[in-house]
Amino acid sequence: MNKRRTLIVGAATLAALAAAGASFPQAASKVYRIGILSVELAADPTDPGWVAFIDEMGRYGYVEGRNLIFIRRASDKDLQRFEALAVELVGLKVDLILSTAGAATRAAKKVTSTIPIVMVGSSDPVRDGLVASLARPGGNVTGNSYQSREVELKRLQILAEAIGRPTRLAYVIYRPDRSLPTMADQLAAMAAAARALGAQFVDFDVEDGDHLHLAFQQMVRQRVDGVVIHNMAAIGLDLDALGPLALRYKLPAITGARDDSESGVLLSYAVSFADMFRKSARYIDKILKGAKPADLPVEQPTKFELVINLKTAKALGLTIPQSLLLRADEVIQ
Repeated sequence: MNKRRTLIVGAATLAALAAAGASFPQAASKVYRIGILSVELAADPTDPGWVAFIDEMGRYGYVEGRNLIFIRRASDKDLQRFEALAVELVGLKVDLILSTAGAATRAAKKVTSTIPIVMVGSSDPVRDGLVASLARPGGNVTGNSYQSREVELKRLQILAEAIGRPTRLAYVIYRPDRSLPTMADQLAAMAAAARALGAQFVDFDVEDGDHLHLAFQQMVRQRVDGVVIHNMAAIGLDLDALGPLALRYKLPAITGARDDSESGVLLSYAVSFADMFRKSARYIDKILKGAKPADLPVEQPTKFELVINLKTAKALGLTIPQSLLLRADEVIQ
């Protein structure tokens, strides 16, 4: 199960929070209803993002079952379902919506202009039309952005460094994202970065696991040296199969989530999801106390995590440069 997209807390965690409630600041006596719009839900209370979120909410005096109710809706990886799920949350009269994917935020904004929306990790909220500007969002959406363009370019550079002088690099994107306003610029920037590294650049659309298999087969035929998996491509697919698939086709890959590295992907590089979820709790507290999303600046990431799987490197016959190993936050032996 993929921990970073888990959005549920176990009974043990809640019991611990409730027991410690006497030491928390006292929030308002009202019971708030928070709608959570996510890609998938799973019963894993150890998810770092969710643990950080619950911890931070507790610091502000909010405890589920006491003065907080979470109403969870998940698309089960079908991003087209988000609009219907957002309509459902609006109908349930939630006080606020926490959205954990760009597609979820876009859907929520489409169906309500009055209920506050706190986004966790939008790729480019200005270009996507979610906010007027980072400094002054100007509507009912705020939260944090993970700087998709810059992070994806960094992934390409890290992958090239790990491989050593690649001649052809690939980019796998989620087919529904091809039409996003930001994607054309993203692809152009990735191609330019690959050329600067002395490599050709190719990209592939995928929509499900079968498409991913076909894409890997084509990459092998085209003698691709390494592949960057776009965030939404990873979210929309069977992530548990991604590591074994990359190993099967002997392709060095980099994604945006630590648990991909655990499954066998060579590299992962991303913003700290725990940090983003913790920050989202602060936004929620401010909004529930009367602040307007329009006046709360969208935050940019400050914490990034690089994970390297040395077992995969060995299986691929790669020697990871010491300079890269020293920059890693975690090395899987």
